[in-house]
Amino acid sequence: MSGINVYNNPNLSFIPIVQASATDISPTCVDSTQQLSCSANSLGAVEEFIYQSSPITLSGSPPPQGWVFSWEQCCRNTSITNITNPGSWGQSLRAVMYPYTLPGATNPVDASNCYDNSPDFLARPATSLCTGYFVTMNPLGSDRDLDSLYFDWAPTLDESPGTWPPAAVTFSGGYAFDDPYPGPAQNPNNTGASIDHESGAISMLNYTAGNYVSCIKIESWRCGQKVSEVFRDHQTLFSGSCPPAGGAGSPVNDAPQITFNGAGFTQVTPTYFVDTVSLGQPISFTVNAIDADLHPNGTLQAIEMTAVGGQLGPNCFEPPCATLNPPLPQTNIGLVGTTFNWTPTCAHLSTVLGCQTISTHRFVFKVTDDFCPIPGINYITVAIVVESDSVPPPQPRCVQFDSTAGVQITWDFPPDTTNLSNYLVFYEDSVGNGFPVLDTVFGASSNSYLNPNGFSGGRYFVRSLDSCGVPSFWSDTISPILLSATVAPGGATAQLTWNAPLNPLPASAGLYRVLREYPVGTWTVIDSTQNTNYDDLFPVCSEPVNYRIEIWDASVQCMSNSNEASVVLEDLDAPTAISVDSASVNSSNGLAHIGYQGTTTIDAEFYIIYLFDEVNAAWLPIDTVFDLNQTDYQNPNSNASNEYEIYGVAVVDSCGNRSPVSAQHRTVHLNVDVFSCDTTNVLSWNSYEGFTVNSYELYTSLNGSTYSPTPLPAGALTWEDVNFLPGDSLCYYVEAQGPGGVTARSNRVCVTVSATEAPAFQYMTFATVDVTSTWNEFQVYLDTASAVSSLRLERSNVVTGPFAPVSTIGLTPGLDLFDLTDLSSLPNTRSYFYRVAAIDTCGDVLATSNTSRTIYLESLPGGLDANQLLWNTYEGWAGPIAGYEVYRYLVDPNTATLEALLPPSTTSYSDDFAGNSSEALNEYCYFVVAIEGPDNPLGFMEVSRSNILCIEREPLLFIPNAFHPGGWIPENQVFRPSGVVPDDLTYSMRIYDRWGGLLFESTDATVGWDGTFNGEDMPLGIYSYVIEYSFDDQSVRNAGTLTLIR
Repeated sequence: MSGINVYNNPNLSFIPIVQASATDISPTCVDSTQQLSCSANSLGAVEEFIYQSSPITLSGSPPPQGWVFSWEQCCRNTSITNITNPGSWGQSLRAVMYPYTLPGATNPVDASNCYDNSPDFLARPATSLCTGYFVTMNPLGSDRDLDSLYFDWAPTLDESPGTWPPAAVTFSGGYAFDDPYPGPAQNPNNTGASIDHESGAISMLNYTAGNYVSCIKIESWRCGQKVSEVFRDHQTLFSGSCPPAGGAGSPVNDAPQITFNGAGFTQVTPTYFVDTVSLGQPISFTVNAIDADLHPNGTLQAIEMTAVGGQLGPNCFEPPCATLNPPLPQTNIGLVGTTFNWTPTCAHLSTVLGCQTISTHRFVFKVTDDFCPIPGINYITVAIVVESDSVPPPQPRCVQFDSTAGVQITWDFPPDTTNLSNYLVFYEDSVGNGFPVLDTVFGASSNSYLNPNGFSGGRYFVRSLDSCGVPSFWSDTISPILLSATVAPGGATAQLTWNAPLNPLPASAGLYRVLREYPVGTWTVIDSTQNTNYDDLFPVCSEPVNYRIEIWDASVQCMSNSNEASVVLEDLDAPTAISVDSASVNSSNGLAHIGYQGTTTIDAEFYIIYLFDEVNAAWLPIDTVFDLNQTDYQNPNSNASNEYEIYGVAVVDSCGNRSPVSAQHRTVHLNVDVFSCDTTNVLSWNSYEGFTVNSYELYTSLNGSTYSPTPLPAGALTWEDVNFLPGDSLCYYVEAQGPGGVTARSNRVCVTVSATEAPAFQYMTFATVDVTSTWNEFQVYLDTASAVSSLRLERSNVVTGPFAPVSTIGLTPGLDLFDLTDLSSLPNTRSYFYRVAAIDTCGDVLATSNTSRTIYLESLPGGLDANQLLWNTYEGWAGPIAGYEVYRYLVDPNTATLEALLPPSTTSYSDDFAGNSSEALNEYCYFVVAIEGPDNPLGFMEVSRSNILCIEREPLLFIPNAFHPGGWIPENQVFRPSGVVPDDLTYSMRIYDRWGGLLFESTDATVGWDGTFNGEDMPLGIYSYVIEYSFDDQSVRNAGTLTLIR
């Protein structure tokens, strides 16, 4: 599939394309016999193919090397002159899209915003030219975005091997990618090709015939950034068979001559004219062409004039469009011309914020005669540079900081506001993320802007916008005055520092004024300075002092002011540390309660209560006590019921000086582990820290009785209590005893020792063989409100035991029916007795369920036409057995049919096949289902399945030893076997006389010998028989003698 390869883009690597058109663009001439044509395979004929993709969405931004879009093919024309081995080189036609960052921004624009249309080649390349003529070729590079364009040679590339870039082709000696056409080295009369980097025009005089490959590129630049490149790789034929210019004996054919007439234009080169105009300035010029050359028949040549340009015609890039009178293309004999008219407007300016805008519009006029086989061609390029009437930027003067409203900047009006419409305000935050546009201030008479979110500082600048929206140059930057205030060592001096709003300050600015607020609401100018720092010695105690900086600008009559900065000036003598008496746990609510000594510091203001963070080894303030007479504190957020806590207290004076935190006191945390199975409670606690522990008292309350103490030594941190019974409730706490009668109590812990309670009911609802006859399954109905923690399945071969454990399951919360399985059972070999033991958390058996017995189905030796079944009685249901169901199937258990419903006293069944011998030989499988009756006191009506029993029967034949054809018993009148014979039996019987002669033969088991041979009765005597049959891949042969009775 044909397509465009994409390189350096992680999300897109290939774009499918389809052919949109194919056009023969060979030069046209008047003589059809000499017309170059692709269909005629003429030398120099060229066909243009245009391929097109569906719309493609690009996202993200290109890397610095750009996204490369390349169409590639394997081979080049083998007749190319200026590269080595031309047929061995491929071709890569490419374009590149680069990242673009808006002025003032830090991140590139996302490609999904379609920030660039890229340049385009509006003129087709000159593909066939004659040697000996001075020629100019112009691709007419045009850009809808009005970006600045730069034209240059570019390397001609080979086909890509899958990575970018591919190799550049190797040029032959005397040629290079930037010198691709013949020069003086090939012919002293050659000038070599030159490219005009501004217009893209390529000019040369060439006398060397051949096919030449070249590649040119157009770079698109915006705001000093290259945003895209497009490349044209094409081949040009220079024919040496054209009539020589001015040569004797042949018609002379020169290219048509173009004259340009436009006021104000500058002729940069012989074929390039430039004029710079302002908006609204009409532009008019004429272009004429003349050609006095003749055809070989003596007639004048016809001249065709065409023009291309992004602003030409009714479908130009941005109306109003330029017009041509008469409109082109025009064809005439010997002479042709047109007049260009256009008035640029704001639509023809590229208004890119952050860049000074000058937009260049190019128009190419091409004239060609109709001489054969290769017409003469000439070009001129006209460039019109449109610029706006520039407006000067404003100059910021003041910046005002308001703690609630934001930051307001004020600027001085530009000297000339004639063409000024609005202002753009740009802002860079303090992090330095570039200068994006912050807002637009409408109206030339406005000179201030309020940024409600400008509290973090940063920088601003302002640009003027003219009536077309073209911005001016940048103004100077202005920054909010950010004041910082700190306290110098000693505590009584405020050290102030700030930044200058403008650098340098304008001459109209005065000195900085330093203002202090003290007391609250009273501002005083305390000094003026030209510096940006100031020290204020102001000895107040424990009171906040606010400062502000101001500076006046006389030119705009505005004031700049800083933010307000606050410090607390104070003395630094800390109060004396206090001591904590104890840290206990309140038994009624579980909250920590501390007692401490009152402070003796005269100017003390309050206490700070601290909780120690052991993870981070830091004191955390948790509360403040302002009543200095309060010497105890209870922590409302305490977690002392769950863990020990460490407390300390500090004092703060009127100047904010804080004492050291007191020595830490750690509460006692008591933990009780209950071991119900051993009827033991194990108590443990941490040692108290904060005072010397002389001993511990363990207090115990049994079933709500008064707490009784148990004295323990100072080092005791554990205790075991065994003085209780299952079901008792106990409460404990520990009290540390210190010097002077000080105590610290632990948290209180209450526990109830669970009593082992047997289940009120435990009933095995059924014991059954699973449907695959592989194992046995059970269900137990259990009182889960009891102390049962697990169920153990037990099995025995006899009802009296012993019972062996099979498996154990835990209890699932919320259930009272539990399923168990005996995977080790052999249900196809015997019946088993089962019961379930209820186990408590201590591993003891609380109760045992009823005993149930599974059903074992077996077969008995049967008769000729029946299967005899026998099974044991199901045992274990609380209700009676309603009966037994006998099921039978051939292959699929799911197709089993009910054969018999038997009373509970019947435990055998005969499946009779009399009269159906083929059915009697089938391998039938059976199972029995016991049905529980409706009188179960617990309401259950269950079923129990037996194992599956499959019985296979073989054919059974009885061969008589005599028969009497004339007798009165019908069964004895014909000799043949009798018994169970299946329909699909393979069978044969042969009868022989005593000399071995064959008298009778049959393959039908129902057809016997009637004692005749060839219609005549055989005599009384002894005869031989051979009977053979096959069944289920087994062959049987019976041979013997029989007696024929007459």
